[in-house]
Amino acid sequence: MMKSSTSYEPLAAEKCAVVHNLRMKRVGVIGAGAAGLCAARHLAARPDYFTFKVFEQTGDIGGTWCYQDNVGTNEFGLPVHSSMYKNMRTNLPKEIMGFLDFPFPENEGASFIHHSKVLEYLQKYAKHFDLIKYIQFYSHVFEMKPVTVDRNRLHWEVKVKNLLSRESTQHIFDAIMVCNGRYACPSFPDIKGLESFPGWVLHSHDYRSNIPFKGKRVVVLGAGPSGVDISVELAEVAEQVILSHNLNKKLLEKCSHNVSEEVGISEVIQSTVKFLNGHVFETDVLVLCTGYNYDISFLHPDCKLFVQDQRMQPLYKHLIHIEFPTLAIFGVLKTVLPFPIYHQQVLFFLRVLDGSIVLPSENEMREDEKADFNHRIQMGMPFRYAHKMSKDLQWNYDDVLSKIGRFSPIPKVVRDLYNHIHNVRQENPIDYKDHCYRIVNSSTFLKLED
Repeated sequence: MMKSSTSYEPLAAEKCAVVHNLRMKRVGVIGAGAAGLCAARHLAARPDYFTFKVFEQTGDIGGTWCYQDNVGTNEFGLPVHSSMYKNMRTNLPKEIMGFLDFPFPENEGASFIHHSKVLEYLQKYAKHFDLIKYIQFYSHVFEMKPVTVDRNRLHWEVKVKNLLSRESTQHIFDAIMVCNGRYACPSFPDIKGLESFPGWVLHSHDYRSNIPFKGKRVVVLGAGPSGVDISVELAEVAEQVILSHNLNKKLLEKCSHNVSEEVGISEVIQSTVKFLNGHVFETDVLVLCTGYNYDISFLHPDCKLFVQDQRMQPLYKHLIHIEFPTLAIFGVLKTVLPFPIYHQQVLFFLRVLDGSIVLPSENEMREDEKADFNHRIQMGMPFRYAHKMSKDLQWNYDDVLSKIGRFSPIPKVVRDLYNHIHNVRQENPIDYKDHCYRIVNSSTFLKLED
């Protein structure tokens, strides 16, 4: 039985007129990870304008930063959300990871910290801003769609199942902030013959520690931060590790003797992996560090949000639904400084809702989206990089948001340290986490002596 105290009608086929911003009040937030907590923090700061609820399907805050030993499905039959592995450390220094109004503690020596320290930080953030009271835990959002209430106003109907009581309820909101993360739905590549492989195939989403890999011959596909980290960790116990990727350089030359690199995989023939250069390797395990898909499975088709080859559209500024601008999707951008970017995006969207920002027309927003995508194609990026940010693209994006929204951009020192780390990681992907940094002021950082 679905409980509801609000009557509604399905959204008419024709486009709904945008509701005047000044009438917006009730906001639904989906997810209590980093983005959801940031949304709650800024919504709570405006009690004169916003009322809101946060729906979190687990029993704790933190999203992907909540490490779990188990993989597959949880006790409620839902996919395990977290992609943390036991010994994972951040690939960015804590000095620039924090939300812009709540830095990480400075009294901890290491810059690249264990994932548990990030969770502790998010817990402190939630406590400092008194956010827990707004969160409904064990609340699984299973459907969301636009509706008209009182025949003339666009609202959002959100259907929620309490995983403990099994009771379903429905809620009506003026605006929605989707903050369900993007590291929970693994992307599996289409590899010829993979179904014939008799060994163990797992995605990095399900990697927890190197213990099960002792004495194994392992191929790791994908050389992003997870692929490199996991390869180095596996080398401690495996007989042989091959990191397969199509980058034009060697990444693990300083690693141990049992690690080598190959180009991408062309096919799998039983227990043999064949690479694009014709080399073959007998292996026991394939670890796929091949990224993640966006999870919008709970969105009703009436939401008119589509994903094709990692491109989500129609989105203005990689954030706001162009046809329904009271819906914002966070975590769409890739290769960014996440917590500060969430902070900026939240400020931007709330200024849209309170009327401080007047959005361009629908046609103008679509043209803006098209121009952004075409610029990436002209830069030589593949289609699937529609939301991927290089260093300059990220800062240009922040400059645009902060200028339109009339709030401060991400500080120069944060940008400079991020760029520095990017360059150091390119040159030394194994040892770069051993360095420590300190921010001196808004424009200066120091690399501390080892």
